[in-house]
Amino acid sequence: MTICIAARSKDNVILVSDRMISTPDIECEMDDPKIQSVTDSIYMMYSGDAAVFGEVFQDLLTVVRTKDDKGAVLTVPEVARIWSRQYTEARYRRAESTVFAPYGLDRRTFVERLTTLDPKLIEKIISELTKVKIRGVEVLIAGTDRRHGDHLPCIWQRIDEEVFCADQLAFAAIGTGARHAESELLTSGFTWLLSLPDAMLSTYLAKKKAEVAPGVGEKTDIVIIGRKKEAEWVNEYVHNELQNQYKRKAKVEAAALARARRAATAVLKEWDEAVATAETEKENDAARKSADAPIGKKQTLLQAPATE
Repeated sequence: MTICIAARSKDNVILVSDRMISTPDIECEMDDPKIQSVTDSIYMMYSGDAAVFGEVFQDLLTVVRTKDDKGAVLTVPEVARIWSRQYTEARYRRAESTVFAPYGLDRRTFVERLTTLDPKLIEKIISELTKVKIRGVEVLIAGTDRRHGDHLPCIWQRIDEEVFCADQLAFAAIGTGARHAESELLTSGFTWLLSLPDAMLSTYLAKKKAEVAPGVGEKTDIVIIGRKKEAEWVNEYVHNELQNQYKRKAKVEAAALARARRAATAVLKEWDEAVATAETEKENDAARKSADAPIGKKQTLLQAPATE
């Protein structure tokens, strides 16, 4: 129940998100942003269970900080793969507490005792493992990295069990408003060749379009990555100007729609009038032909001859 959008221009990535969070029985708009920093140039956004995201995100940060301490420079794809591994690890933890623990086992001891455990028990445990679920979380991971020596904008996405790159399309969205946002970006002709101002405006408009979807909040956060060494949070002045441009666009579109409706009404009226005129002329022609017909013929037309 949210909307998160990542879009790339030539040298930048724009992240836009609402602040709606959800748990199994609660949905509310928070004061804290959903755009989370992984490194100075890589950020994440999420859709789904906030508690699960928080758990896995902390595990991810632990791994990232360990790599930082060793001097490693992480790329966006690497962060995406770390997230995927930690998400799977969270699922394993749930399996240990719900499946292995009742039998006095954990993952390690289960593997060690495979040759001595009752085959039926092994089969039962494996069956229970396949049923272990973790509440779903979708994430967008975006930023710039040095895969080819330059700071390249990059977007990766994880939905369900799949992790994939969204660079070719130049944008990605998650949450209940994703389809609305993607439709707006596609119909507007969004491309990575757009300038930063155009890309930022297009992404903001896509977020506003997504607000019609259930569970999408009105509060908006925007982060730009790539223009400077560190990511920039768009300030209130820029937010207000983007909102003004959105209102102007909406006003122009509403006026254009009203004109189109009036034109459609006029065309339909003309059509009805033309049909009515044609029917009247047809009736008049039939009446004239009937009046001009000979009396005998007219009788055969109007009534059948009497029978003896």
